[in-house]
Amino acid sequence: MTIQERMSRDSVEDKIYFGELIEKMFQGEQGAFFKALCEDIEEKAVELSHRESSRLPADRYLGRIEAMKELKQYLVQVATTKRELLAEQKAAQRV
Repeated sequence: MTIQERMSRDSVEDKIYFGELIEKMFQGEQGAFFKALCEDIEEKAVELSHRESSRLPADRYLGRIEAMKELKQYLVQVATTKRELLAEQKAAQRV
């Protein structure tokens, strides 16, 4: 099954699967790279928005920063949802 198929199903199992993928990614070198990449994009956007010679309006740079923040928040939410669903499943098994 492809990632796109899993995303369109939106089942509990898929949410747990995505949470595990995100956690594994952020625990490894890929996560460090992703974090550094996001921070670099944000820093460059801020730096470019302060330049007088910038050809793009400031709201474009702010949009880039906001997009990076939203992406990071989304990834954290996916991992959080996974933990919550696993806790619910564990609690249901105990009953």
